[in-house]
Amino acid sequence: MLRKKGWVGLVVLGLSVQAVTAAPAVAAPSGSGVGGPAAGWRGPNSPIGRMLSGNVGRLLALRADLNVTDAQREQIRGILSEHRQEIVSTLRTVRTQRLALRDAVLANSPEESKIRAQASQLGQAIAEAAVKASRLRGQIGPILTPEQRGRIGQFRAECDVSIERLLEAAGQGPILKP
Repeated sequence: MLRKKGWVGLVVLGLSVQAVTAAPAVAAPSGSGVGGPAAGWRGPNSPIGRMLSGNVGRLLALRADLNVTDAQREQIRGILSEHRQEIVSTLRTVRTQRLALRDAVLANSPEESKIRAQASQLGQAIAEAAVKASRLRGQIGPILTPEQRGRIGQFRAECDVSIERLLEAAGQGPILKP
């Protein structure tokens, strides 16, 4: 198994990408109808809460199921350590851009052009993170066995189903409570 620090980076990267897609509902003020209690979209039993907790649970199960050897762990740790500053910098940029978009959306006098510009900057930051993640995957993938890579693919498929369920739940009934 990977050491805690290595998994923390991978978890943060994965959850950051998912959090970006859920940001409007989470960032909206309470009672706004976009999220918050009026919409019933907060808390661990909300669709978003179930999706996130399910994905974290699946990630923990994946970690146990992979049976990474000591040699694999050392190789992966070396790659992540080599790219640590780049990973942190990239995550920091995505977070900063996400917060700036949230602020633009929630401004007292929101301006569509500013929101669009900030969304574009966030998109650029996510694109950069995706390219870097792809490069890391290219370095780490060959270290894993075909079975381990298959299990990771299964994990991704389960997360995709989880997100589809979230979208289905959002489409059932009104988001705003009458």
